[in-house]
Amino acid sequence: MKQLFRKLTLALAVSLAASGAQAGLITFDGPSLDTSNAPFAPFFMTDGDTLVQGSFAVTTFNATNSGAPDHSSLVGALIDGVNNQCDSSSLSCPKNNRGAYLASANDGVPVLQKINGGIFNLISFRAAFIGDVGFTNTEASGIRAGFMRVIGVLADGSFTITDASLAGIDSSGSTSFATFFLPTAMQAMNFVEVDFFGFSCNSDGSCTDAFTNNRGQFALDDVEVIPEPGILLLVASALGALAFTRRGRRSV
Repeated sequence: MKQLFRKLTLALAVSLAASGAQAGLITFDGPSLDTSNAPFAPFFMTDGDTLVQGSFAVTTFNATNSGAPDHSSLVGALIDGVNNQCDSSSLSCPKNNRGAYLASANDGVPVLQKINGGIFNLISFRAAFIGDVGFTNTEASGIRAGFMRVIGVLADGSFTITDASLAGIDSSGSTSFATFFLPTAMQAMNFVEVDFFGFSCNSDGSCTDAFTNNRGQFALDDVEVIPEPGILLLVASALGALAFTRRGRRSV
């Protein structure tokens, strides 16, 4: 009987964890991507445009606009990396992409939230610097490289910050995506919102944010999230209660 109880509780834990706490991936492409709230997508993204995939929404905001959304304010693009849409512009974009990705530009800030306003965990993401054509990371002028600042907002309004360093333009004139994992403690936090914004740096190493220099240029892709992080706690509590009840009955 003890063996059967252990097997049943283990099966219950695995089943609930797999169904309720399974990580999801925001890829910014495929048939599951809803662009109906982004009037100029699949390319241009303006202030207040929203992309929806699964149970998540990513809205591109003009960080310096405190009023109603301004759809004349260009803050990014939804780029088809397979067809290299970025090549027709004056920007140097990442070449090792896996499909479409979200590019932030000027003073744009992509904001990640659940569409029902719930909590979630952020595990990792892929990101790359977007630079100017004609400037490499070793030249003496122009924007070199930068980093992405990630701000996770909790339900009580408090927040936590981590930075991801982005490599500059290489000798071939391109940049590359890299995968960034949040610190372990930050992965376990239940966020209601996560903001991404960029810093650009020059040759002397000084960096300014998108709000200051209007150059928040980075690419974002494959955002790994856990939509229902609370399910594991519920499973643990339920199994603990079952075990306690069974021990009590056995002692009586």
